[in-house]
Amino acid sequence: MDNLSAYVKVLLISEDQVQKRRRSGSQKWSETNSFVFNEEYIFPVPVSDGLNEVTVVFTVTCRDSQGHSVTLGKANTGPLSYAEGPGLLLWQEMQEFPAQWFAQSLSIA
Repeated sequence: MDNLSAYVKVLLISEDQVQKRRRSGSQKWSETNSFVFNEEYIFPVPVSDGLNEVTVVFTVTCRDSQGHSVTLGKANTGPLSYAEGPGLLLWQEMQEFPAQWFAQSLSIA
């Protein structure tokens, strides 16, 4: 466990294709705390595409000192067919107030 690091990969998906990608910085594992990523991701979505046509996928990946990667979990935000719980509620708020900034904690599964 000493040489582990983790990062978040964020994908904006529309029409089953990745449109944009973002990646957080890596965090080293510490026995005293878990990984917490407090980062901002901005994805402009054209009004013509609409929020019903896109989803955002957050993937947390852990990497060891030899470069082996393991997916720890994922969280989705998007329409009902893609998300549930906090991810779906966040998406519904974004649809109701599209010009506002939103902050939401999402748990991975």
